Amino acid sequence: MARVNIMGVPVDALSMAETVDKIIEHIERGDQTQHMAINPAKVVRMMEDPEVRRTVRRCEVISADGIGFVWASRFLGKPLPERVTGIELMDRLMAQAAQRGLKPYFLGAKEEIVTAAVKHYQNKHPDLSFAGFRNGYFKQEDEQGIADGIRESGADMLFVAISSPKKEQFLGAWRDQMQVPYCMGVGGSF
Repeated sequence: MARVNIMGVPVDALSMAETVDKIIEHIERGDQTQHMAINPAKVVRMMEDPEVRRTVRRCEVISADGIGFVWASRFLGKPLPERVTGIELMDRLMAQAAQRGLKPYFLGAKEEIVTAAVKHYQNKHPDLSFAGFRNGYFKQEDEQGIADGIRESGADMLFVAISSPKKEQFLGAWRDQMQVPYCMGVGGSF
């Protein structure tokens, strides 16, 4: 895999299919892998917040969510094969989870939204079994218990639908303790 540097931001030069394959390989090996979908707003956050910058650079898979990155990569002579949007990647990974018996965990949004997102994917993929889900409204002092619960759920994938920079801070602080093979921030995707 080729990781390129676009204006100081590391991005993996992978197509959508290659990204899915790489993530599934990591999960099947039991590697702890975090994915980040980079867009212009995330780049601004990286410039303003050293914690977000560290979290992004620590990610094992980084995709260009914004078409501006794809254009810039071509202009800079480091072409990315295509835009890999977070929502489309999540959708493809949910299909893989259903096919392979992997259990996702959804964290974020309001209770009725996260519940509807779980039902949506269960209807779309009847063989899909969730490790669990929880709304995204909690205080910092609740994070330890939430991280423990996610670890105990046996989740293979964690999708975090909390606004930035809170989701990056949560994943940066608790990723190792949760021991979920694959983690991804998905913003408002639920």
